[in-house]
Amino acid sequence: MRFLMTLTIASILLTGCDTAKNAFGLSRSQPDEFSVTDNPPLTIPKEFQVVPPINAKENEKKSDPSQAALNVLKNNNDS
Repeated sequence: MRFLMTLTIASILLTGCDTAKNAFGLSRSQPDEFSVTDNPPLTIPKEFQVVPPINAKENEKKSDPSQAALNVLKNNNDS
């Protein structure tokens, strides 16, 4: 019991010491406000062109889910 009490008191006293805080990793490191860099604003490249929207009804493909499943199973058996 006496050893535990001595250890507790020693740890409390050592946490007040700066070198002990650094040794035990208890000190907090604050970021340097002068080392922070600003990112430039985002820009659109000159060759960027907007693609016109696709009409969903024109590209809609009619497919049978059961037939698609059979096709997948047939392709897997070939390999």
